Amino acid sequence: MSIFVQGKFVLVVLVSHDKGLKFSKNSFEFLKFAEVFSVASLCMMSVTESELWRRLKENKDGEAADKLGDRYWNGDGVEQSDAMAFQCFKWGAEYGNRNCIESCGFCCFNGFGADKNKELGLRYYKLAAQAGSVISCHNVARSFELAKDYEAAAVWYQKAVDCKDDDPQWHECRMHCAQWLTDRG
Repeated sequence: MSIFVQGKFVLVVLVSHDKGLKFSKNSFEFLKFAEVFSVASLCMMSVTESELWRRLKENKDGEAADKLGDRYWNGDGVEQSDAMAFQCFKWGAEYGNRNCIESCGFCCFNGFGADKNKELGLRYYKLAAQAGSVISCHNVARSFELAKDYEAAAVWYQKAVDCKDDDPQWHECRMHCAQWLTDRG
């Protein structure tokens, strides 16, 4: 992991490894994953596991659920467990956390920590897309593309291009989606 500080933002570049990031098992190899955290979010990375559990239980804190899920996903200070990661993401999704909704989609769609259920995975992805997730729009589009439903894929690729998610990590994803639309006229 590399950390770069620029003003009020901290860029944390996470490099995939054996288990990798929660998205590293994804087949979209063209993406280089980086996550932008505010300084407050970076401080949360050093919060103890027990503090995250307390915040999750007492406050129904979706961000705490997301961070716990990431820790279980990567085995960061806890025993690695896809099932526990999915459970944390599921709680966070219930509390409205977009990252958790997206992660539930990934887990269900691919069968990590949950039974493989592409239909349920797509429902989660669509919910995250409605909340403004570029990658979820892309994942829905890609599933339609693989099913050779190019009309539906085009609709979702266009949604990814039009998405208001200003997170710089998704610029390359947006460019890929725009290129797919251009190539298919």
